[in-house]
Parts: sequence; C-alpha cells; structure tokens
Amino acid sequence: MRSPSAAADELERAVVECGLKGALISGTIDGKFLDAPEFAPVLARAERLDVPLYIHPGVPPEGVRAAYYDGLPDGASFMLAIAGWGWHAEVAVHILRLPCRAH
Repeated sequence: MRSPSAAADELERAVVECGLKGALISGTIDGKFLDAPEFAPVLARAERLDVPLYIHPGVPPEGVRAAYYDGLPDGASFMLAIAGWGWHAEVAVHILRLPCRAH
C-alpha cells in the first residue's frame, strides 16, 4: 500500500464494481502501523463503504524477534515469531493503536 489514495480508490472499485465484501491489507508497511496519517484515506474509505479490512501480518522486525525469541530452539523460535504468536501480536498492536489516533 505504497499509494494509499490509489489503494482507497481500488478498494471502492473492488467493492462497487466487482462486489467484493472487504479487502486484505498488509500490516506494518515500511515500518509504519496503520494509524500513520498517510493510511487515513484507506481506513476512511473502508468505513464509508462499510466493509471490513483484514490485516495480514508479517514477520516481526529483527529487533522484536531478537528480544522475544532469541535463545529458543530454532524451530520454536521461528514458529512463535510468526504463526504461533508474532502475527497475532502484530495485529493486536494495529488494533490497539487505531482508536488512539482517532481522537
């Protein structure tokens, strides 16, 4: 979502013209969370269209992986960093940050 205005327009096209019921968006983009002001057009358009956005998480940044998972067995460390815990934590941080930006 490097061009949020274009992404908002595409979301509207997908919903209005193609009948989609929502969209999947990446979580942290270039180290920024979705409450960053530049993503406001997408969030506002989804709200206006009354459609959900599914936040697709990614692999946590190296600093987070090191702090949380270093010292664990390799397989356990990787799995916890992604599907085991890290993805859930990333989405939770996005959700917790959004209301703070709205006020």
